[in-house]
Amino acid sequence: MIKDKEINENLLGIEFDGRLYNNSKSARERDYHKQKYLETRGWKIYRLWSSNWWRDSELEVKKIKEKINRKIPQT
Repeated sequence: MIKDKEINENLLGIEFDGRLYNNSKSARERDYHKQKYLETRGWKIYRLWSSNWWRDSELEVKKIKEKINRKIPQT
């Protein structure tokens, strides 16, 4: 969870796939429903795939920053 302490607001939740994620249909279904549940309550969720992280972590950090910056109003 990334939180803005100044305004006491959650900016972005980050979900990671686990070590056995690709081999478990029930894990994928559970995570899908958990993410949808949180989004219906106003949470912004970013799913970070470990394969993408290992391939290009700098790009993943850039994507996360872009998601956060879209949520924060520019002054």
